[in-house]
Amino acid sequence: MNTLIAIVVAGLFAALGVMDLGTRHKLQSTRTTLAGSRRNLASTKGQLANTQADLAQMTSERNNLRSQLDAKNTELAGVRGSLTDAQQRVTLQAGQIGDLKACLSGVAQSASDLAGGDINGAVGALDAVTPICQRANSEL
Repeated sequence: MNTLIAIVVAGLFAALGVMDLGTRHKLQSTRTTLAGSRRNLASTKGQLANTQADLAQMTSERNNLRSQLDAKNTELAGVRGSLTDAQQRVTLQAGQIGDLKACLSGVAQSASDLAGGDINGAVGALDAVTPICQRANSEL
């Protein structure tokens, strides 16, 4: 019986030894996988940090460009206002020039009539343009 117990015990130790080797192999394999996972995690963290830095830089550039755009839009609004003012002045001046032209034409006609001895024609020409000449004078 001792022999049988010794065989059973030896078999148990052999089985435990095989199981221990299998467990050690699994443990080593798990450690290797864990080391690879840690390397991948470190690499991924580095990529994340780089991506976050790129994002921060791009956000800063975008904000800078928005500020520049806002400044240009403000400048453009000022230029548009100046252009509108200039257009209004040109329109007013065009009307003034038209009045001055009509006034001078009437005065020239009056001078021509006077030079030709037609006093009534000269007076009539001045009378016809007097309101226009007065308006042109008040616009200056």
